[in-house]
Amino acid sequence: MKKIIMITGASQGIGAAIFKALSDVSDFALLVDKKDFKLNEIETKCSFKKFKVDLSDSLQVNQFIDELKNMGIEPNIIINNAGFGGDFLSIDRISEKEWDEIFGVNIKSQFLFSKAFLPKMKKNNYGKIISISSVQGFLGASFSSAYVASKHAVIGLIKTIASEWGSYGITANAISPGYVNTKMGVQDEKFFEQNKKIISLTPLKRIAEPNEIAALVKFLISDDANFINGENIVIDGGLTAHVGTQ
Repeated sequence: MKKIIMITGASQGIGAAIFKALSDVSDFALLVDKKDFKLNEIETKCSFKKFKVDLSDSLQVNQFIDELKNMGIEPNIIINNAGFGGDFLSIDRISEKEWDEIFGVNIKSQFLFSKAFLPKMKKNNYGKIISISSVQGFLGASFSSAYVASKHAVIGLIKTIASEWGSYGITANAISPGYVNTKMGVQDEKFFEQNKKIISLTPLKRIAEPNEIAALVKFLISDDANFINGENIVIDGGLTAHVGTQ
């Protein structure tokens, strides 16, 4: 069966690294982002098409889904990578609008894609869904209530899909990175010496590179991972393995 892979948040960072890693095992890739793409320099062995979609807008998401179906294209491998954190605000200061935007990107879009494409996966008795959550998907974090809550929801949705659809040859798993060397991941410009602080708390004394997350995604879509279902795999250099007091 041809592997039709959809990657959200594909224009840069982890998403671009995932596309690069999967390009030699994909038959066709659907690359989704609201930002302009800078992927022309990536050498790829697979065909791909770029789509500009604001995942916080459910109308745009549903229009995109309809466009794909009208083209006769439905992905059987979905990589929900797009993520949005918003401003760092206490709960009493975050607006309802920003809360909804964060949930739209981080979880509602995943629900809409699952609802649209799982039936075809069921018919073909094949499908893989991988969602990028975060260590904040199972831990709390000050001034990030919407992000933390939405990433917790990602893990819950993945486990539910795994239990509902596993008997149809469909697997669903989450990956929870710690801090990754991307613009969104470290944010030294917002927090003084944030990178240095993170490294000091991480047993491996560095942060992850995007290609390390991509390598795990590549394994999870391979046949070698066919019996891994409903898992949340943490890749954080040991950051959450200890309380960090020494």
